[in-house]
Amino acid sequence: MTKKILYYIAIFLMALSMQVANAKKDYVIAQGYFEDVSNQLTFEEVKTKSFSVYQDILTGGYSHSTFWLKLTIKGGQLNEVNDSLVLRLRPSYTDEIELFDPLDQNNKLKPRLTGDMHAWSDDEYQSLNLNFKIKKTALDRDVYLRVKSAHTYMLHAEALDLSTAEASDRKLELIYFSYLGFLVILFVWLISAWSLNKEKVLGLFSITQLAAIFYAAAMFGFFRAIFDDVISPHHLNDVTNYLIVSYVGIALYSHVNLLSEYGVKKSFKWILWIFLLVPIFSFILIALGYVTSGLQLNATSLIFATTFLAITTYYGFDSNAVNPVGAVLPKSFIKAYYTLLLLILLVTLLPMMGLIKAVEFSLHALFIHGLLSGLMLFSLLQYRAKKISEMQLERILVESSKAQQEQIRREDQGRLVGMLTHELKNSLAVVDLAVSLISSKLKGDSPSLDKNLINISKAMDDINLVIARCIDVDRLDQEKIYVSKKNTNLADFFRELALEMQGANRLHWDCSKNVYVDLDPDLLKVIVINLIDNAIKYAEADSPIDVQVISDDLKTAISIKNQAGYSGLPDEKKLFEKYYRSEKAQKNRGTGLGLWLSRSIAHLMNAELTYDAKGDVINFSIVWARDGQ
Repeated sequence: MTKKILYYIAIFLMALSMQVANAKKDYVIAQGYFEDVSNQLTFEEVKTKSFSVYQDILTGGYSHSTFWLKLTIKGGQLNEVNDSLVLRLRPSYTDEIELFDPLDQNNKLKPRLTGDMHAWSDDEYQSLNLNFKIKKTALDRDVYLRVKSAHTYMLHAEALDLSTAEASDRKLELIYFSYLGFLVILFVWLISAWSLNKEKVLGLFSITQLAAIFYAAAMFGFFRAIFDDVISPHHLNDVTNYLIVSYVGIALYSHVNLLSEYGVKKSFKWILWIFLLVPIFSFILIALGYVTSGLQLNATSLIFATTFLAITTYYGFDSNAVNPVGAVLPKSFIKAYYTLLLLILLVTLLPMMGLIKAVEFSLHALFIHGLLSGLMLFSLLQYRAKKISEMQLERILVESSKAQQEQIRREDQGRLVGMLTHELKNSLAVVDLAVSLISSKLKGDSPSLDKNLINISKAMDDINLVIARCIDVDRLDQEKIYVSKKNTNLADFFRELALEMQGANRLHWDCSKNVYVDLDPDLLKVIVINLIDNAIKYAEADSPIDVQVISDDLKTAISIKNQAGYSGLPDEKKLFEKYYRSEKAQKNRGTGLGLWLSRSIAHLMNAELTYDAKGDVINFSIVWARDGQ
């Protein structure tokens, strides 16, 4: 839908602009110019000079000179109702134009001035163009214009009946408003497309399009009319000059980023970055007061930079480069786009540079360039955005399929683990019952038999612990461990735990403080028992194991300390990895899952399981930070 709207607007604007160009009766019948290189000549001195004849549009390019125009105004039958003509001058970004009319007796007392450096409200006839009102005469006469501008000396002068000028201005305003609407629609589409995936190139071209809107508004004279009472003409002119340079810099940066997705050769990339520095130098020149030089450098570099962009699409791509996701447009599309962009730009800028003769089309070249390049850019980026969306959708489908397969695999694994652990626990229960019966009947008959029964019982406890760990790991992997928090008094928790572990005489409890924490007691119990079992298993034989609750303004912690045994200190970097066991710890039975499982469960309760060692004393802490810490 957006694409159709933009194309319809473009066709309408181009048709309307041609109508405006061809539907006027012009009273200017001859034109000539004189270039005052010294910028010192007076009107009386200039009248004696020889003027060079030109047709339709002055094409003087960028120059530090002052240009004088001599216009011959056609005479004719006078109309008592309306004896005025509008001397209309385009484009509207010329800095200063002074009119010298032989019919004006007050010219020496009050200069007749218009231009970017003068207030719009002071114009004799107000429109988006630069205008003077002059009288009709029965005989032909010559009027003179002194033109001084830091911008290009491309100027079209025409004298129109007041009614004709008003009708033409209304059509021209319609064209300009519609063109700005076209740019706004394109900007809205770009920013909407960017908001969906925050893709860099789309974001850059969104900024470029926003700059294009302000640039067009300034060049078409909207700024001069809108900000007439807000900003002084001199400051507004400075803003326009900086905007011209900034727009070129932003646009070049966006195009360089688009081409970079295709892997530009290093030598080409360096040259492109040099072109990106030129707008900065132009900016500095303007700030230092060398406005004409800054704008001329900006326009010249734009021609060469766009030419080099087109050359890059043919010879600058590295065939061995790995293209990122954004490089989805066929290279043939990129070549065609930048070739057409260069041709449109040359048609627009060469007359402004004074390198080829300007024609009526040149006056509309700015907005026709914006229309055509905007439509091409829109088509290019729309196709690109579509392809990126398709690739993202395909990637999402692939990832979704992988996730489903992984989920199925985990469910199958869970069912297998559940079945195996169920069967093992049943079998172990039978063995445990048999061992208990044998032990009760034969206890004391043989010391060696008693020892073997004890070893069998310990081995069964180890197997049960392995089974329990496997079940917990499977539940954690499938996110089936549910946290049920409640405000728990740690003194009560450890009082109950100490009663359950009465046989562990090595445990020293320092947990009598009434400290309350929001946690799941069952999950905390799993962690604490894991840590105590590790301490008993790997600590120095018969050495004490200290369990302590610590609470201060920063944190609440449960500390479990023990002296390292023959296994030594673990590798701190690998300690909490799944299945990690130190080389010396391999002599003891274990799975390497306990600490990994304990830390994972701690995270579910918004706690952290930490490790530190001082000398040969190992300390594991379950830590809850205070709110805001």
